[in-house]
Amino acid sequence: MKKVIKLCSIIVVLLLIVMISIAASGKMVNNQKLTLYHVSGGDSENVQYDQPFEGHVIITDPMGSNDVILNGVIKGLSPNMEYFVWVRDLTAGYTGAYLWDYPPLGYFKLISFVTNVEGKGSFRIHINDSDLPDGTYEIQVAINDESTGATNFGVTVAATQWNPGVTVNVKIAE
Repeated sequence: MKKVIKLCSIIVVLLLIVMISIAASGKMVNNQKLTLYHVSGGDSENVQYDQPFEGHVIITDPMGSNDVILNGVIKGLSPNMEYFVWVRDLTAGYTGAYLWDYPPLGYFKLISFVTNVEGKGSFRIHINDSDLPDGTYEIQVAINDESTGATNFGVTVAATQWNPGVTVNVKIAE
């Protein structure tokens, strides 16, 4: 019994040492949860902060990596419909894959998703550190309906806060 207690104590001490080392190196997971809001006039600059959707976007900087991951869920959209996710402001040299871009506002259309019969949808975007130069970005995530409106743009139906956006730091490991 004493051997089991000693072994468990040693394991706990080793785990604490590892956790302290990770925390000291700044490699802990950093999550930011962003609310998705209704917008007026189909414009992502007109965020209605008093009208949130039931949904959010979680921006993650994974431990040991400088990638950025965006996971989003939303309820209250039209059922069985395709929506497009745009991320702004990546104008400082984003080189990853995208469906469309709009340089004047720094938007990149990165992915689409389809809602279910209840109007619920989700998406996941993984931006590799090699696709985005070191820097600080104040980003906004917007969800567009392209069934109406301008080709390749559509109208924004939901967006995270803007002006300022949410700050994300991208730095290649040293």
